[in-house]
Amino acid sequence: MNRSAHVAFACLCSCLFWAGGAGRVETREAKVYRGEVRFDDGVVVVTSAEPANAPPQRIPLRDVRSVAVREFAPEKLTVSAGGTLPSPWMSTDVGKVGEAGDAAVSADGVLTLQASGWGVWSGRDSMHWAHRSLAGDGQVIARVVPGKVASRPKASVAVMIRQDRSPESTMAAAEFTATGKVVLNRRVAGRPSVRGPEVDAEGDAWLRLARQGKVVTLYTSMDGVSWRRRDSCELAMTPDALAGIGAWGAGNSTRGVGIVDSVLFVDGTAGTASSLTETGGTLADGVILRDGGIRPGVVLGIQGDSILFRQGEQAETLPQADVARLLNGVVTPIPDSLVGRTGVLMVDGDFLEGEVASAEISRPKNSAELAGRVTVNSLVLGPSEVDARQIRAVLFRDVAPSTARYAVRSADGTLRFAESIEIGARGVSVGEVLVEDVTSIEDRMDLRSR
Repeated sequence: MNRSAHVAFACLCSCLFWAGGAGRVETREAKVYRGEVRFDDGVVVVTSAEPANAPPQRIPLRDVRSVAVREFAPEKLTVSAGGTLPSPWMSTDVGKVGEAGDAAVSADGVLTLQASGWGVWSGRDSMHWAHRSLAGDGQVIARVVPGKVASRPKASVAVMIRQDRSPESTMAAAEFTATGKVVLNRRVAGRPSVRGPEVDAEGDAWLRLARQGKVVTLYTSMDGVSWRRRDSCELAMTPDALAGIGAWGAGNSTRGVGIVDSVLFVDGTAGTASSLTETGGTLADGVILRDGGIRPGVVLGIQGDSILFRQGEQAETLPQADVARLLNGVVTPIPDSLVGRTGVLMVDGDFLEGEVASAEISRPKNSAELAGRVTVNSLVLGPSEVDARQIRAVLFRDVAPSTARYAVRSADGTLRFAESIEIGARGVSVGEVLVEDVTSIEDRMDLRSR
């Protein structure tokens, strides 16, 4: 894959998360229309809110250069008068707390939570919670900054998605503990909560909690750019849920202080392989095909000549011969220095170069880590085995960017290429696949002629 194609892939990954709002259509004559975007037989329809009562624009596919069903518009937490939370955010105590908590936002957008309580555990929670509504899929991203806490004791802080405000609510909480650990807690209403495995977090810690259907996934980062999937769970919640930041002290006898900055809330289908932060971070979790196509999902394993992965709740299988990259939950594009090379990229950043001779891996049920080994014929070390738990990415072969005319992107981060497509009221047909959740279409004819 040449550098321009590599950069294009990195930019694509950083654009795959879509929030609510107007879409954008650009014609081959460079005319731009903004408004609600939908598809009809052979045309893209754009309905603009201004001027009032303006007739919809019906643009034939042959005249379209690009379509963005929704332009990216993340909501970032901003200060309101008196340092209160901006609408639609609000805060409240959950459960029985020894001392009432509060939440305030500084002029530079830093959220300070003061809270007592026992946190998220057992069958009932007690804490202070800053939150807003989450309709369907979406994610909350925040950086917990323990170094800025001047007073003692520190509070435990969690990025959280809950069904409601009741202490027994179904919930998932990505907790940054006062002792510097990160853990995903989860509960089905009426049952005791379950605490996932703890991982160490050094210094400032970014937490990302993403919801797609029943699946809630925890990611962590040290810089807001490179993300690693840590844990996930399935929780049956109605589409109308609540999401935000919770905090609690060391019990009801004390009130702790938690500091969070860079709070970002994004509506829309997160998938497991597409996201965007203000820092431009990208998420790569799934497979990249030889033509540059993307199939996001949690890699389940390799059986014979097939790679198994899961997109949301749907299991998929791809021939290994069609796959260029296998990406295992660590977020960042493949470094430029590895373009054109094969081998295994480790979690710690080391790269074992050579032909990938064999791969026997699987993902145990309910595990965030792969199991098994990958064998690389290294020119320096000879045949070498790599523990699957240490793998960040497997580079089977290089990417040969597709020259197909159309690029079609889906809400879950999937990218498909095709020489021709058909659009209709139900979505976009790419070959034999009907894509109903299209986020963008690009006619690459101009690119091919350059």
